[in-house]
Amino acid sequence: MAYLFRGLPALILWIFALCTFFLKTQDLQAVSASFTSQQGSKTFVRRNAAEVDESHEGYSLLLFGVRNELTPGMHTSNAAVIASAAKEFNVHRLQIGLGTHFFQQKTGSTPTTTPQILPAFGFEWRHPVFFMGIQFSERMVRAQVSFLADLFIPVEFSSGFENLPGEVNLWSFDAYAFLAKYGGVVLGYEPLQEVTRAGVWISPIENLQARALARIFSQSETYVEFSMRYSLDVFTPEERKIKNTTEDVPEKVNLTNKKNNFPKNKKVPSFAILVKWGLSPVEALKLSNEKNICALSSKAQEVLKRHKWECRV
Repeated sequence: MAYLFRGLPALILWIFALCTFFLKTQDLQAVSASFTSQQGSKTFVRRNAAEVDESHEGYSLLLFGVRNELTPGMHTSNAAVIASAAKEFNVHRLQIGLGTHFFQQKTGSTPTTTPQILPAFGFEWRHPVFFMGIQFSERMVRAQVSFLADLFIPVEFSSGFENLPGEVNLWSFDAYAFLAKYGGVVLGYEPLQEVTRAGVWISPIENLQARALARIFSQSETYVEFSMRYSLDVFTPEERKIKNTTEDVPEKVNLTNKKNNFPKNKKVPSFAILVKWGLSPVEALKLSNEKNICALSSKAQEVLKRHKWECRV
């Protein structure tokens, strides 16, 4: 990982990290950080990746780095930092940004190549149940699309494409099934390399997700991938709208004695979103049908309160 933190790109990345750390967090809406490590079962191939994404009111910051080792003396390093301007339309958030892409490579016994620093661009479209994002430069393309659906159980479908210099193109399709409040399974496929993807994910505490994934090749080679992601939705556009609507509700509205006691201009989040927030499927279904927060368990009410949904008596 040391090759990601040398020279001018290092200065850019460290300035970015320090600025985001010391920025005021009053306008912070969401932040996520992830780390992924992958290694072959029969070959030396190793791949480590890290990503940090911050969303503020009016702008966002994205930083990612990838290091791929094919042999002990051959590796490639890619990193990028992109700052974006953001605009919200109801519950939709659009982002357009500019940044820098850094690439460096070492092959065999030859010296490490001179770092390449290229302009980079980014675009994202965010919604509570939908996401689309792309980052690209002259030598890099990263894209991802995902959406949440109710298929008896909540399932999140996602597709990602990655074309980085010095690496094999990656294109994957995944389905994350929310089997329980604390975990589920992952199934997917990579059409370019004909690789089957299968694994499990767990969420032992709110906002933290760990995943173990096996990439099974037809040549009897298997790559094992471990990843950890921490994400925190501090104040999303949907929650801001809900909060503003809630503030207009009279204080004397009794939510305990009426079955359908939600104001007409206030819509209950979908079953999939409630489960993704941390409610059990049973309680999410109960809230969807009865629309009575006060009838839920205290733990479920605590989860909803963090998303600006409260029991008001």
